[in-house]
Amino acid sequence: MAPQNLTLISHFRNEEYLLSFWVPHHAKIFKNAVLIDYGSEDLSREVIRELAPHWKVVNTKNTDFNSDDIDREVMEIESEIEGWKICLNTTEFLVGDPQGEIEKLEDHVEGIRLNGRTLVDREPTAELPLGSSLVSRKPWGLDEFQYLAHRLEGTMKGIDPQLLLALDPICRGRLLHRSSSAGYAPGRHGWDLAAVEFSRDLEVWWCGLSPWTSEGKRRKIAMGAAVPKEDLIRGRGTYHLLGLKELEAAREVLAPLALANRYSIGECRNALEKFTKRSSLFSPKKFLNFILSVIVRVKKKIESSLSHQPNHVNSTAGQMTSEQESSQGPIR
Repeated sequence: MAPQNLTLISHFRNEEYLLSFWVPHHAKIFKNAVLIDYGSEDLSREVIRELAPHWKVVNTKNTDFNSDDIDREVMEIESEIEGWKICLNTTEFLVGDPQGEIEKLEDHVEGIRLNGRTLVDREPTAELPLGSSLVSRKPWGLDEFQYLAHRLEGTMKGIDPQLLLALDPICRGRLLHRSSSAGYAPGRHGWDLAAVEFSRDLEVWWCGLSPWTSEGKRRKIAMGAAVPKEDLIRGRGTYHLLGLKELEAAREVLAPLALANRYSIGECRNALEKFTKRSSLFSPKKFLNFILSVIVRVKKKIESSLSHQPNHVNSTAGQMTSEQESSQGPIR
């Protein structure tokens, strides 16, 4: 496939801290961007104007952060953009070469599903100067396979179950696409495009527990007040209501597991061998229960997606469960 135009889309409110890292990182990848301002009262716009003056910033048409309204506004903007596009939260950093991946595709492919990665700060006291490279200075995290491997191995005990689901990097498997309408499910964690390929070399690094600086923690707690009542009633965004105690407990468990790189093929093989040797997990009864639990989760996810968008069928494999969807909010 020939080189394509790339456009970045995002929405923000009072994100001057993260934008000081997010904008310079993505300005190297995207010449074009449309950022939706949800009534920021800090220096967010000034940061964008200084670091990427050629990017377009627009005011939202919505009155609050209702996740359904956010998704509709994003899809309206995407429908007006030709070429390839992706919508990321301010907490999500695209890592890799999207142009190179697009050029490898066959002409019929409409989208690329990116590999998710949850960042965990192993050095919270290390300085992170504004404008520096967050992904270079604090690169530790767990990708989808690593996270699943440790969950099955039982090395994530002690983390709040709701938080364990919310931190799963599979929730960050975003879509890079060239369709006029991706038909997103709630939270943009699913879509109805059929011709989508998975890329292991394109990743979304999500600041789940990083940067764990004083300013990073302050921002994390402030998100709880921004989740609208409508979303909380639907069970969405409840993860943002967790306090620093629960978040710090999770960081302490995950920090020793977080790596600066993904597993090699050999490390993946070793991890899989460890699973099969765990007779307590793979005894016939427990293995059957594990498979049934996966089926139940998939069934709930499909029912949830269809109840929110009756005209769309989510045909993309490997996306989040309904439990994970309910733990997510409109702002991350």
